[in-house]
Amino acid sequence: MYNILIWKDHCVEPGNTYIAKNNADGTVTLTPTGKILQQGTNQSATNFNNMEAGILDAHLANSLLLLALRDLSSRLEAAEKAIATLQST
Repeated sequence: MYNILIWKDHCVEPGNTYIAKNNADGTVTLTPTGKILQQGTNQSATNFNNMEAGILDAHLANSLLLLALRDLSSRLEAAEKAIATLQST
């Protein structure tokens, strides 16, 4: 069964601001600055795999419902033919 996860955005004020530090090898390290207003939901394998499991569950449920619908449709068609045969006699 799928366990719903309410995702939260990571909110920082001011947004998209960084401190740049020049490294000895010529690269630059960017460190986010600002006050975190809301910690965002962790983008982890656990959370993404939970989503994948929910998608799979929904797909399997849909497949089972489609099979049941086809079976019922076939039974209805057979019943309608039987009724038509009885009515014609």
